[in-house]
Amino acid sequence: MSFVPMTPEEIARHLHAVPLFPLPDVVFLPGSLLPLHVFEPRYRDLTTDALAGPGLIAVPRLMDGWQGAYDGKPPVHRLCGLGQIVRHQQLPDGRYNLILYGLGAFEIASEPPTDTTYRIASGHLRRDPPVDPGELTRIVGEIEALGQALVTHKPELSGAMARVREGKPGPLRYIDTVAHLVLDDADERQAWLETSGVLSRAAIVQGTLATYLAGTATIDA
Repeated sequence: MSFVPMTPEEIARHLHAVPLFPLPDVVFLPGSLLPLHVFEPRYRDLTTDALAGPGLIAVPRLMDGWQGAYDGKPPVHRLCGLGQIVRHQQLPDGRYNLILYGLGAFEIASEPPTDTTYRIASGHLRRDPPVDPGELTRIVGEIEALGQALVTHKPELSGAMARVREGKPGPLRYIDTVAHLVLDDADERQAWLETSGVLSRAAIVQGTLATYLAGTATIDA
């Protein structure tokens, strides 16, 4: 899939009014692709407006107890994935199929009044403090080594890991992408997204891979 992600400067111009597409138990991580089937009328409106504009959609995870207020404004986690529409298809009955690319972690600051049928938020992209390049290189190398070792035990992961390497992401995006592959539980993914600091998030990925590898090796033995 070929597309050009928006730059941080381009994104920043639109963060005063980002459409929200809340979902239960979905945590949209940076660097990942999220397919969506859009059928509710309000989210069809959202998609139509997003396609006519910059193509940005934030996907916050609904908090527990959302069922009773789903048709209104149920509470959502304030840190969520911000996506760019990279592919869309409108079906004859007005539904849409979308694919979003995760641009970054979006922190919702407020939800200003709107006359749209869907929710709008203002906020900002998370900015991590600078990290030591040498330390970042070290931990990324360890994650790569663990990933390669895991593939020998779980060959079904080889395709996904190979695609990550072939994409030649920078170290930050590499950590994000591997996190998307190895963190399955929604609570774990939300906790990872909310963890401050690149090295801290990388350590979670590293630990998850090591635990997974140890368990797989035990089963094989």
